[in-house]
Amino acid sequence: MNLNRLRPYTAVILAFSFTVLMVTGLILFVAPHGPGSSQWAWIGLTKHQYKDIHLYLGFLSIALVLFHVILNKKPLTKYLVGKNENWGNPVLWAIAVIVAVVSFVVFG
Repeated sequence: MNLNRLRPYTAVILAFSFTVLMVTGLILFVAPHGPGSSQWAWIGLTKHQYKDIHLYLGFLSIALVLFHVILNKKPLTKYLVGKNENWGNPVLWAIAVIVAVVSFVVFG
């Protein structure tokens, strides 16, 4: 079986699951916290159900990202070892962005 035929399906499922993850994450962020908050519901779903949807779509997304990396090993390798003429090494940019976000979260 040619795995390349699965690329579009992987990308579309990953995009949709990421969208639902964003929505459920925002819902859980604004949902009430503390005692009694488990009774909270919105659009017919409880907070617990939103957490479950978010958790299982997160697991699905992790699996799809790993599969996506396997399917796109060649282009990703080129990105990682190559240099962009104007911006330099993409790996260094990725590290810089991640360090900046983590520093912002940790140090405020």
